[in-house]
Amino acid sequence: MTIQSKRALSAAILFFFIGGAAVGSQLATKKALTLEIARQMAAAAESEAVKNKWNMVIAIVDDGGNLIYLQRMDETQIG
Repeated sequence: MTIQSKRALSAAILFFFIGGAAVGSQLATKKALTLEIARQMAAAAESEAVKNKWNMVIAIVDDGGNLIYLQRMDETQIG
């Protein structure tokens, strides 16, 4: 590796770290669903189900469809 290519590589690495910090501060942040919030949502859904005499399975998923919380009420059909 020549001295010029080492300098170019050093400059690219330095730009990456300095420029990356500026870009990182401009990225949008995304709120995530926590387990505690999922439990609160399930409790509200269970309250509504009990009030209406519904037996159900309550599933809370994130925005990607990934399961966060699952609750099966008593006497709920399995299938």
